Order: sequence, then C-alpha cells, then structure tokens
Amino acid sequence: MFDGPQHPHIAVVGEPYGQHHVHIIIEQQLVVRDVMSFPEAMKLLFCFFYTLDIAYPKNKRRDCYVHEYLQKKLFGLESKKLSPKLTTFVNNLG
Repeated sequence: MFDGPQHPHIAVVGEPYGQHHVHIIIEQQLVVRDVMSFPEAMKLLFCFFYTLDIAYPKNKRRDCYVHEYLQKKLFGLESKKLSPKLTTFVNNLG
C-alpha cells in the first residue's frame, strides 16, 4: 500500500534527471510497475480512468483540466470542444 492521493495517479520514484521508475497507483495499490516512460504512463492512466469509469479527481481543479484536455484533445474522445473553464485555463497558460 502507498501513501498519497486517493485518486489514481502516477508515481515517479528516483532522481528527476537520473535513474527513476514510473508506476501507476490505483486505490493506493501498485497496479503497473516500471512503465517505460512518463508519456506511456499518462496514456495508461487515462485508459484506467476511461475503461474503469473512474471519476476524475475533484480536489484540485487543474487535475480535472488535465484529464479533460487529454480526453478531448489528445485522445479525441467525446466532444472536442473544451469546457469554458478549461478554455480559459488553457488561454491563461500562454
């Protein structure tokens, strides 16, 4: 069992620019160990959210924005139109 957020997440263990391991944690249990890369872990995590019909985390607004952006823009699922709040958030980034 891992301490940390209750919602599914990616854990990167090790040095940021050196040797590290990328894992996926769901309900504080390690479900995928040593994913090849962070982008691959993002894809797998999104697949878990989508296939297991897990609600996106509500405790931090930016987490919801990240998941909505991945779902609509990167993976092209459902409507590609972003919510007004996400559109504002994306516009404020750049």
